[in-house]
Amino acid sequence: MIESSFFNGANWFKMKCNEAEFAGAILELQFGKSYDFLKRILAPYFKFQFTERYVIEGTGKHSDEEVLNILRSDLRAIETYLGDKDFFFGENSSLIDIVIFSHVAAIYYVRYNHLAKDLIDSEFPTILNHTQKVAKKFFSEFKFGKE
Repeated sequence: MIESSFFNGANWFKMKCNEAEFAGAILELQFGKSYDFLKRILAPYFKFQFTERYVIEGTGKHSDEEVLNILRSDLRAIETYLGDKDFFFGENSSLIDIVIFSHVAAIYYVRYNHLAKDLIDSEFPTILNHTQKVAKKFFSEFKFGKE
């Protein structure tokens, strides 16, 4: 679930909602700098490549509302397992906490807004709280760990 429908759906919205910012993020990962002029030139290419990939994979064959509902179901399942605990196995963190954190952080801590990020903000405060706890506990030296 987390490595398939959740990952693909979240990335679909990261790209689809802000293709220029998404291209800028890719450029920054590759070159350490976003290059404003270049991200606007490359955005249509990246959008084409990602759309083609996600159509082949299956996510791109769904409407945005269907993809959002798939994401919502995945997040609801995560929230159900987490419950009201600090971590998935109670007071102590485990590998599953890091795995969930890595997937949620990859969509939540981007510099621009998109539907998947808005969904977490509006409907899943428990997951956001868990992500912030893991960030603070294990990744406090990074900017997002201090939020």
